[in-house]
Amino acid sequence: MVQCQYVEGAWQSYGATVSGYRWEPDGGAPTRDAWLPVMTDAVRESQLVLAHDEAGRQMLGLPLKLLDEEVIGALGFAREDGEPWTSDQLVRVVAVANELAQVLETRRLVSDVERRASRLAAAAEVSSAASSVTELDQLLTASVNLIKDRFALTYAGIFLVDESREWAVLVAGTGEAGRLMLARGYRLEVDGQSMIGSCIADATARVTVDTALEDVWSPNPLLPNTRSELALPLISRGEVIGAMTIQNKHPGAFLQDDITTLQTMADQLANAIQNARLMERMEQNLREVQMVTGRFTESAWREFVQGRRGILGYRHQFLGTSPAADRRPEADEALLRGESVLVPLVMGDEQENGHDARAGLGVPIRLRNQILGVLNLRFEEEYVPQETIQLVEQVADRLAVSLETARLLEESQETGQRERVTREITDHMRATLDWDDLMQTAVQDIGRAVQASRVFVQWVPPQQPVPPQQPVPPQQPVSTQEATDRQQVDQSATETPDEAGA
Repeated sequence: MVQCQYVEGAWQSYGATVSGYRWEPDGGAPTRDAWLPVMTDAVRESQLVLAHDEAGRQMLGLPLKLLDEEVIGALGFAREDGEPWTSDQLVRVVAVANELAQVLETRRLVSDVERRASRLAAAAEVSSAASSVTELDQLLTASVNLIKDRFALTYAGIFLVDESREWAVLVAGTGEAGRLMLARGYRLEVDGQSMIGSCIADATARVTVDTALEDVWSPNPLLPNTRSELALPLISRGEVIGAMTIQNKHPGAFLQDDITTLQTMADQLANAIQNARLMERMEQNLREVQMVTGRFTESAWREFVQGRRGILGYRHQFLGTSPAADRRPEADEALLRGESVLVPLVMGDEQENGHDARAGLGVPIRLRNQILGVLNLRFEEEYVPQETIQLVEQVADRLAVSLETARLLEESQETGQRERVTREITDHMRATLDWDDLMQTAVQDIGRAVQASRVFVQWVPPQQPVPPQQPVPPQQPVSTQEATDRQQVDQSATETPDEAGA
């Protein structure tokens, strides 16, 4: 029972990839028009059938059966001579039909083994190549081209879901069709209206055995030769991130058995895509951190250099080390270009402690992509080995770290000193309760801390609040006599006591 079900399912999938064969006296060739009406009756009745057509030709049809019950095809004959079939001929025809069925099954099994082996080998190669590439664009392009070549396809493309999860956007495609669709920003809606859309929405592979027989398949004008297509969801860590489409110019190029193998490859490709995405995000975050730390380093060293009033350069010669205020041309060139510079020097024009210098080397001192200074060396020989330059560069890298450590140590010491002085001033002020003593202590301690010649402190009393202005009542009209009386009262109120007595 199980074997019969397997044979039935296998031949249903395999049937779309094979055609009939028709032989006539003038020759024979594979064709899809090799079916006789009597063959339909033979398949339906599952036995040999004899019949005559409208022209009176004698027709014979018999099914091709496996396991004595599973019909995988039919064999048909037409006789023009009108002679009846003999029993010996019928026995031989039945024997040929049985043998042909067995040969076809053997050939199908061999073809399936070869097909699966080639699919597994190609899938393993694609998975191995995908796992070795970490740059996303390179991974996508290399994957579709490798899939197309190894599976002998006419087209391969990869779609990724956008952030809104409403569209599947084409991110890689093979050939001229892929280039044009990428240039146009080709995308498909994540729904059931396309193979890619329904594949992503349902997280299930979709296969079209023959596009000519598919009613809901939507043709692409850029891919007119497609006869079969397989859409595979790209699933990584349980999430559908996109889909892959592979297409062939032959019908039945993708069977149900292929889906398991190819889906495994698609899952591994999806993981590789997600890993490449994570790598890009990590690199972007690293670049942002480096940019921020670089700006901080640049600002910190600018303040450090501006705050130092001492010597910023040193020169070592045979007699010892001395301050250096000027820079040589090769040092300026190394600072300008941000890389090591080796320049030849004219004999006699450049001397170091009485010796002619034949070559000058400038090596920038770099920390977090920020140049802190430069190492400048002069050589009596014109040829400077590359190993010497690399050694100086390594010393410059170590020197940059040491300089940064020393700067941070000095900065922490200065911060600690400021905090100690601030704490002492605060303790003195809190220990004084008298107002005048508090003010005097504050100015004295602050003056000593900042080494100021004079310090002023002024207490500003809070301003008195301004009383709100009262509204002026409206004036009532008065008579002439009332106005005269009011004027006399106001005049008497403004007179002094002496004037009133006089």
